[in-house]
Amino acid sequence: MTRLQKIIFLIMFIASIPLQAESLHGNKIEVKYVRGEKELLTKIITVSDDVTPDIPEFRVLNSTGMKYSINIKKDIILITYTGIYDDWTLRTGYNDQFKFIDVDDTLNDITSVELIDPLSRLEGIDKYDIKVWTNGFLVEMRDPICSSAHSSWWNQMLGIVKCNYDESPTDYRNQITFKVHFSDKNTAREEKEKAEKEAARVAELRKISDPDFSMDGHTIYTNWKESVISTSSHRVIVTASDHVNPDIDDFSTLPNSENPNLWDINFHKDTIEMSFSGSEDSDGYYINDSSGFNFMSNINTVPDIIGVAVIDTGSLPDGFDPSLITVEKDTVYVDLKGAKIGYNDIVKIQLFFAKTPEPPSTDEDNSHISGLINVGFITRSFDTHKIKVKSWEVTTEGAKEFLNEATVKASDEVKFDVEDFTIYKEESSPTANWSINFHEDVIALTNTSNNYMHTTSAGFSFEDVDDTMPDILGVIAFHNYYAPTGFDPSLITFDANHIYVDLKGSKCSLLCHFEESPTRYKNRIILKVIFAVDYPRVDTLLNAIESVNSVNFPSHKESYIHRWETSYKRYYPTSNNYLKVENNTVYMEGDDYEGLVNSGTLDTLYETYDVPYNIPETADTLQSFYGHNIYVNYAFNHLSEDDPKRIKGEKTVTVNSNINPDIRLFKPYPEHDFINWDINFKEDTIELIYRTNISTNFSSGDNKIGFNFVDVDNTMPDILNVSMADSNYTMPGFDPSLIVFDKDSIFVDLSGVYCTEWVDETHNYCPNSDSPTGRNNIISLKVEFDIPLGQKRAKVDTKRIDALFDALEIEYPQYAPEHKESYYLEESTDYVRYYASTDFFLKVKDNKLYFEGGEFDSESDRGTLDSMYLLYDIPDFSRIDLLFYAVELKYPSYFPSHPESSVFDSGYYGRYYPTTKNYMGIKDKRGYVWGDSFGGVVYTGTLDSLYTEYNIP
Repeated sequence: MTRLQKIIFLIMFIASIPLQAESLHGNKIEVKYVRGEKELLTKIITVSDDVTPDIPEFRVLNSTGMKYSINIKKDIILITYTGIYDDWTLRTGYNDQFKFIDVDDTLNDITSVELIDPLSRLEGIDKYDIKVWTNGFLVEMRDPICSSAHSSWWNQMLGIVKCNYDESPTDYRNQITFKVHFSDKNTAREEKEKAEKEAARVAELRKISDPDFSMDGHTIYTNWKESVISTSSHRVIVTASDHVNPDIDDFSTLPNSENPNLWDINFHKDTIEMSFSGSEDSDGYYINDSSGFNFMSNINTVPDIIGVAVIDTGSLPDGFDPSLITVEKDTVYVDLKGAKIGYNDIVKIQLFFAKTPEPPSTDEDNSHISGLINVGFITRSFDTHKIKVKSWEVTTEGAKEFLNEATVKASDEVKFDVEDFTIYKEESSPTANWSINFHEDVIALTNTSNNYMHTTSAGFSFEDVDDTMPDILGVIAFHNYYAPTGFDPSLITFDANHIYVDLKGSKCSLLCHFEESPTRYKNRIILKVIFAVDYPRVDTLLNAIESVNSVNFPSHKESYIHRWETSYKRYYPTSNNYLKVENNTVYMEGDDYEGLVNSGTLDTLYETYDVPYNIPETADTLQSFYGHNIYVNYAFNHLSEDDPKRIKGEKTVTVNSNINPDIRLFKPYPEHDFINWDINFKEDTIELIYRTNISTNFSSGDNKIGFNFVDVDNTMPDILNVSMADSNYTMPGFDPSLIVFDKDSIFVDLSGVYCTEWVDETHNYCPNSDSPTGRNNIISLKVEFDIPLGQKRAKVDTKRIDALFDALEIEYPQYAPEHKESYYLEESTDYVRYYASTDFFLKVKDNKLYFEGGEFDSESDRGTLDSMYLLYDIPDFSRIDLLFYAVELKYPSYFPSHPESSVFDSGYYGRYYPTTKNYMGIKDKRGYVWGDSFGGVVYTGTLDSLYTEYNIP
């Protein structure tokens, strides 16, 4: 066989190999030859099946005959050592490699590379020399040898043998032929597309998020969360600071273990960094199941979290999956399932927060109180109110002993309302002087002696002396990097009229010098106080503004607070205007205004519009606690009512729909500050939340103890039943069958209830990471009320029932020979029509239709109302009214005002608008409009199509 015949045979052999799903043709391939770390030659080609060979000469070294040709066809790569034709001998003897790389990641993943055509294969090459990765492979060239010379003692000494081989198509063993196998996916391309999508997602988040919001100064709750319950008792509440790194040092996911798995956690601006700080010698650990860090705004001071992105620091744990991170408004859960955690591994994420409106500018000088922000309430101010300041310490018996006191009329015009206030009376005690300032809703405490230390509980109390301020709903410690070392915001407690600041564990000396503080010391405690707002009075004012500005604010709208925004506002879609209340000021904004227009302070406008105090709530009190006075006590119900030991803590509250909870930190035992409950009334539910983070067991057996709730003024409907509203996070041991009630009162028996902070074989676990409070500490009760007859009748859909009766008059003329008007039977919700000539009744009772009288001796059940409506094709008029309202909103120029009610006329159910002399109506399940604006009757569509078009539920 001649050489030409052999070459033709080789080409025919390659062409006969079955085609693969993936071909190298048309793809850009980088071919490299490297020796150790040095690249000797690199060429990039676009593979073509129409060119042979693709690289005619690949000369690695000019000084030697180390040259090759490279031909690529479909999924076959052929390397031919061509130096042999010039009688050069191939002997590398170095760490040489051929590399083939998919430059643009256009090929599917390479799964394997197979050596084929053994007849011409270069001596010294085998399958173990091939290394494969997803977008390329290499072949080790350390051992190939080839010589055209005859064997001699010199070649034998060097291990070189001639590679002549008559059976080879080239007459030599001078080729390497690879068959490349591909998978059905392209990992690199998928990763690139994934990265591009992630970049686009992050770019969009940047557009809609607040770029300036920082967690600095906000209180963040951190815990380790697992799939079922948290097995870690390590839960940390910290005020984030950009001046501290890390904010949480050595957070342990297994605090009671020999291997506590320590992490450092740092909050900086809008990022959270979790760094594994275990021992350098540690092997780390693998997380099999869903487990990770849970971060939550502890007291609701941050905007909604609308997204999160992972910042690749190059130290992400192996196996970490960013897609497992979840976000829910004020919570981020970083799930580490599948991650192999090792020393110095870092997970860093960026949070994107919803934008909030810019607060209005002010000319007041607040320079002495820096860095304060608004939260989502109308700001109230201490200004002009009388505040009593007391110092206190805890005695050996555990009770508070009040020491010094000062009463001041707070003023926003002075820098310090109280100066040189000391905690202790005794001259022997350390003299720690404090200056105290009340400004708007902020209390600033500054230690001016810079020399104190508190190892036991002692501090300040603040009291609204004349009870002229709204109830206190919350106290937030801000910018705690200015606070004394060791100050713990979680020790702050409060009730409706008092705030208690505990300095236990805090200190300041000459070593607390801090250059970035306004005072140059870590000696300032800044508290923002959240007050309840007289929302009914504000709403009455906004109603009055609507009535005199009906063009700008057409038709009444309900007020709302968008979560985390600072405004209490109303939106008017037809004029695209807003009424806003912010910082005790009313603003107007929208299409009819240039920017934010200041209309005046609340107090000024109350006078202008003559809005009185104590506006009753407008909320519908039907089967609701809202607006009613409820007396609450904690009592031993096994004792007689005249026993002075029977009742412990007690309080009367007017239930307010805008306050949550209605009673904050209720003390069952007033002499003990550490046992507290939150109590909230919400429409027809009572929610009890046990707020004390200590293990507790309540009484059992005959010694019944619990909460009593009494309708003080007897203004509520009779109580019919009390049951569990939600049992998902109920305290262990609670038995709803022990609840006792009568028409005016409820006793919630806590016998057998307990809450433990540890897991053992006999007790349930009180902490629960899935609970909104993080614990099984909620008792949620639903109260069923009776309602007056008039209110019961108001729930009957008489309009639709009358339409049904009309249809039955046509269907059964033998029973109902003429049209009659409907009415209620006396002292009943039974709705009837009576036909005297046949002594026959059409009756609706308990949502069923009955025939009665005439040939029917007793009530004859004809079926449910719903089935009758379906049988006689009676439309849902309340749903049609919703449709009419939606059309009014969309076309206010045609239908400008809302009629009191829709009417029946000539087979139509519709509305008339006298100002435009237009009508709209429904007849036979078809919509029509007519009048001056339409020039005749215009068909608008079927009722079902209109429901769909206007998104009517």
